[in-house]
Amino acid sequence: MKGRGFSLVEVLISLVILAMGVSALGGMLLTAMRLQQSNLRVEMASALLAQTIDELKTLSNLELHEATQVLDASSLTALAAQYRFSGIDTTKPAGYDYVRWRGITRTAADGGSYVFTVKAAVDEKYLYQDILNRVQVTVFWPVGRSARPADSLQAVFFIERK
Repeated sequence: MKGRGFSLVEVLISLVILAMGVSALGGMLLTAMRLQQSNLRVEMASALLAQTIDELKTLSNLELHEATQVLDASSLTALAAQYRFSGIDTTKPAGYDYVRWRGITRTAADGGSYVFTVKAAVDEKYLYQDILNRVQVTVFWPVGRSARPADSLQAVFFIERK
């Protein structure tokens, strides 16, 4: 009479196939978690970019030119060390008159604390006109364990001089 059930070889082969499937799922889960963290930072940076643009649009020319609550430093070195991470473009863009800086720490819903550096370059006489300011706002944040040290979002907008 022939025995019922599986042989030891069949069980071992099925366990190896199962282990390969579980390890692939584990790798996909880790990748999904990293992407979720990355998307959270991009979402926070996007909200910060929009908030900064709204704040800058309310300022007069003098307030925009001076270091204010919105942009509290005239150089990156004036910010606290946590906001001076590598990968930040410290140059003044061509065609702009000056740059202002701001360091911001935000807490996410997950309880994590995230650091952002805001750079605003201002062109006071866009197209040689006294009626329009051109502003380029860039939000930087450290990436962590990556080939590139920082990511950024950037927007250019115009403010009618007041």
